[in-house]
Amino acid sequence: MDLDLGRDEMVVVGASLGVLRWLGEQLPPGSVVLVEEPDVIRRRGLAGLVAEVPAVSRVVPAEYQTGLAVNALLDREPGLAAARLVLPGLEYAVGAAARLAERLGLPGAGVEAADIFSDKHRMRLLADAAGLANPAYELVDSPAQATALADRWGGRCVLKPTRRSGSLGVQLIADPAEIARAWAVTAEPEPTVEATERGLPTGVLVEQTLVGPEYSVELLVADGEPIFANVTDKRLLGGRFPVETGHTVPAALPETDRRALRDVAIRLAGAAGFRTGVVHSEWDRRRRGADAGGVRGAAARGHDHRADLGGLRVRLRRRVPAGAGWATAGAAGGADRGGGGGVPARPARHGDRRGRGPPGAAGARRAPGAARRGGR
Repeated sequence: MDLDLGRDEMVVVGASLGVLRWLGEQLPPGSVVLVEEPDVIRRRGLAGLVAEVPAVSRVVPAEYQTGLAVNALLDREPGLAAARLVLPGLEYAVGAAARLAERLGLPGAGVEAADIFSDKHRMRLLADAAGLANPAYELVDSPAQATALADRWGGRCVLKPTRRSGSLGVQLIADPAEIARAWAVTAEPEPTVEATERGLPTGVLVEQTLVGPEYSVELLVADGEPIFANVTDKRLLGGRFPVETGHTVPAALPETDRRALRDVAIRLAGAAGFRTGVVHSEWDRRRRGADAGGVRGAAARGHDHRADLGGLRVRLRRRVPAGAGWATAGAAGGADRGGGGGVPARPARHGDRRGRGPPGAAGARRAPGAARRGGR
């Protein structure tokens, strides 16, 4: 990627190991300031890791996952005001990055859109208001409420934490009797290395189970205008936890169906007022016409590489190699310089080269314990 970035001109809020590696490979030395949670810096030994990444000039400790005090951060770190790009490196950083970008007058998702796509319940409400097809859903406070809904829907449902990245804590319930025992996995998801020890509040969303193939749409947006969209087939392992085994790029669908999925993703982003970045959304294709995409989930982010990261993150976790999601950096950089971002004319085939999937399939191996962090 060819970005004419000077020292400290890109601020990245939150970062996984995958993002750090990509920064080191793609960006000029000293061009990036990394903002990270103080306890995450300490627990992950980020000072030592960043020392091996020439692109990162320094690490700034700041609490952001439960709300970023932007003015206080800039008062303490006035050099951040010279940034030309602000990007989230994790799903948990989407809201903070949007707030910092807005405060600095830089391209970003927009605060309202970032907050909506960081909350699965708010995203459902948005899709309903926009006239997009949704499964039945309800925000609940107890296993008893969830069990009653599963009974009403024929014994099956999906439990989701409202404010966790990807599919952390997501469970596919096949028997209402399982809900009481499974409740804590969703209501109090296990922490990840990227999450702050302060804890991240969440609610529990119960959704009617959708049966059928799933598709993902990655949508690149600049100044509210769709620039590029790609549709993929998503493959999952069976079982309670929806673990992704790969994506086929592009989706093996007729062009009319791919266009319909792109259109509903564009409608969703537009309804949220999403400005600049990448929107990831997941859909269940139903046979009810061009608008009949049952949205399964969406995330807003600048990049999300699930095995390591996350992301409308926008999100690309475990879906494409690190760096592909950062096409948003090129788009934002183009907007910042008054030009358009360079976007491929047709989708390329992305995949983890270590994968063993069939040609055209993007696969990623999972580390032990990744089942509860599968992509959804």
